[in-house]
Amino acid sequence: FTERTGGERVASGDYITADLTLYARWYPLRAVLISTVSVPEALRASYASVAAMEQTMQDAVRHRLGVSVLKGSCLYELRVEYQTEDGWQPLPAADFPAEGVRVSAFVPAGADLGDSLIVLHLFAEDCNGYHAGEGEMPAVTRSGDTLSFTVNGSSPLLIAWSDAGTWNGYTPKTGDEAQPLRWALLAVSSLTALGVCFFLGRRTRPDCDNE
Repeated sequence: FTERTGGERVASGDYITADLTLYARWYPLRAVLISTVSVPEALRASYASVAAMEQTMQDAVRHRLGVSVLKGSCLYELRVEYQTEDGWQPLPAADFPAEGVRVSAFVPAGADLGDSLIVLHLFAEDCNGYHAGEGEMPAVTRSGDTLSFTVNGSSPLLIAWSDAGTWNGYTPKTGDEAQPLRWALLAVSSLTALGVCFFLGRRTRPDCDNE
């Protein structure tokens, strides 16, 4: 910024034609999980509904891990916000930290203490080298009823669980190693469009129903 308070923001690509003193500012960040989910604008051509998007994410988890059954899952909208004098504002993708943002979340209702849990984050827009529609499976740390993981972008986010040991030996991938997941998501989307995926009947999940 051109001043310690107020002033104008100077961003990458701006032209500087004279000597200038700039002042850095730091804002608190927070990550919020919301159970009311919508299909991101950039993904509406691929997913006609939240249910279709959730089904694809579930299928991608099963495909990636080589398992046929998940005990359950919850879909959330992940919002990363920064605090300003005017309150909390959505963090633009261009300002998303290169090291990602740490998220803390409660273990979803319905998951037992001994269950294995995994997180799948689907990018809603281009961010941190990922493109809208790509996915990442961040490493998850569990402490009691709390999960911690780092994401490289916002919304939507699926937390899934199955019996302990279902995917023993699997190490979630991030960065360049997450590329296979992108193809898994695209492949599942194609199969769904062709109508050759098995249809799973809708079931009610307390505290996880997005409809």
